[in-house]
Amino acid sequence: MTITTPLLCYDDQCILCSKTMQWYLRHEQSKELLFTPIGSEIYNALGLDSLKVDSILLVTGDNTYQESSAVLELIKRLKRPYSLLRFCNVIPRRIRDVLYSFIAKNRYKVFGKQEGCSLDLKQSGRIILTSHQYLESSLR
Repeated sequence: MTITTPLLCYDDQCILCSKTMQWYLRHEQSKELLFTPIGSEIYNALGLDSLKVDSILLVTGDNTYQESSAVLELIKRLKRPYSLLRFCNVIPRRIRDVLYSFIAKNRYKVFGKQEGCSLDLKQSGRIILTSHQYLESSLR
């Protein structure tokens, strides 16, 4: 299955991830992004489980972005002045990913872990996709 609408796969138990996504929703340019938790039916149906990602993954068409590259792709979708952070792509990926991995490995220790998602998409008129059937019907 190919997704034409950008899909963000995130860790729904991570408090840092939930807070960051809430901030992102307030500052994004368009409301095109779909959301699904890592390990959801949709995530597995797309074959993404083989990537061994545990924090963030962005799927746009045939492209899949992980770690700092996913963050930079999300930054491109923000309103100004935040979208100007996309120029962080001049930092070599290896260095960006080391920093990203450090934060990702320590996120539960520093920010904590929650049961289920606290991402509130209702006020933005969005939903979190978990069902493969719902994804197909929402993309028609």
